[in-house]
Amino acid sequence: MKKIRIVAIANEPLRQEFVSRLRHLGNVEILFAGTPEELAQLRNADAYFDLEFRNQSRRIGILKTLIPSLVFIDAVDVTLQELGEPFVRINAWPGFIERKTCEFCATKENLGRVQAFFELLQWQSQLVKDIPGMISARVLAMIINEAYFALGEKISMKEDIDIAMKLGTGYPMGPFEWAAKIGTQRIYQLLKALQKNDPHYSIAPMLVAESAADI
Repeated sequence: MKKIRIVAIANEPLRQEFVSRLRHLGNVEILFAGTPEELAQLRNADAYFDLEFRNQSRRIGILKTLIPSLVFIDAVDVTLQELGEPFVRINAWPGFIERKTCEFCATKENLGRVQAFFELLQWQSQLVKDIPGMISARVLAMIINEAYFALGEKISMKEDIDIAMKLGTGYPMGPFEWAAKIGTQRIYQLLKALQKNDPHYSIAPMLVAESAADI
């Protein structure tokens, strides 16, 4: 059985999620790097994952040197069209790697390779449109935003809103629990990208304030 070599940048919680997702496979070798420069030094990998991606020209330039290997990036709020590079967008927000299905965006040229790679990893995947938030993150960000509007209008307390959401929908976490796990700055950045084309994503003032403190 062919050995699959993966190199990734990830903080400790994401490392644990990533390893947990793939540990059932005996033919996968995962190496972790601390910086893009370290990532680029680990050559001959089947795929690279930047789970701490930032839309910075230097970082993008380093990741480009890894092509034609597949390069997966955690780019929830920025699109491939904006980046202008044949990377593979995924949602690596905390808690999303461990989900059953991975939403991804890829170029037409890469699509077959990406789908084949997910199959090798026995990881269910779903191709989605190259838009900010893809599907799950966009929906969740909207739910969290509405919860912050409700909080600002003093409809209820955070704990009560979380409980109501879990009891009413069966979600594993309430909107404020999700926001704490993901980080309000990530939620804010996605909503900021979404509201450029849709005023329905206007950001709740209390979320703006909390995200500023989360920088």
